[in-house]
Amino acid sequence: SRHFCKHIRAYNNAVSFTSNGVKTDKTVAGNGGTWTYRIFGQLSHNIGALLPPDGQPKKFAQIFMGGDQADGEAAARSKAAGGGLRPIILKKLQRFLYAKNPFAKLYKSSEQVANGSQIRTIKIKSLAIGNRDKNRYNFPTCNQVAAIIEGDGEVGSTDRDIILHRKSGLLRRISELNTTYFALRYPVLFM
Repeated sequence: SRHFCKHIRAYNNAVSFTSNGVKTDKTVAGNGGTWTYRIFGQLSHNIGALLPPDGQPKKFAQIFMGGDQADGEAAARSKAAGGGLRPIILKKLQRFLYAKNPFAKLYKSSEQVANGSQIRTIKIKSLAIGNRDKNRYNFPTCNQVAAIIEGDGEVGSTDRDIILHRKSGLLRRISELNTTYFALRYPVLFM
C-alpha cells in the first residue's frame, strides 16, 4: 500500500531488533534551508537487555519476548515508533517474522527459558562463521535450537559479537561486519 511504502522506515524500525547508537550534531538542525541530520563519531547499532528494567516498557527486540500477543505487540511497537503506524500492518509483519525469522523465534524461546527457570543471567551469543566449518556451525533455523552459556559471558567478548544480558540495562555494540547485522537491523528487507 502507499501508506506502507511512505512509512517503510518507521515500520522497519518498529520491528527491528536493534537501535541506532549515534551522537548527533544538533547545531545544524533548525537553521532553515535543507533539513540536515549530522552525526559525529562512530555510527553503531545497539541491542539491549533481553528484558526491560523494572517499570520500563519493552522496546525493539524485547517486544519479541512476549510472542503470540499480536494486539499488545502491535500497540507497543506503534507507541515506541511515536504512533501513526497501522496495527493491521504491524500484525502482518509480526506474523511473518515469527514464522520465518530465526531471531524472532530465538527471542520468543528465550523468554520461556528466562521465566521458567532459576537462571539469573542468560547470554545469547551469535558468532561470526569466519573460518569455521560452515557445515558444522550454522545459525539456528528453528525455535528448538538454543544455547545457554554458563559463566560471566566474558569468553570471546572482545570479538564484538552480539551479547545480551538479562535485565542489565546495558547496551552492547553490534559490528556492521557481524553476519547477523543486516537481518537484525533491517528485518523488513529480509522478508
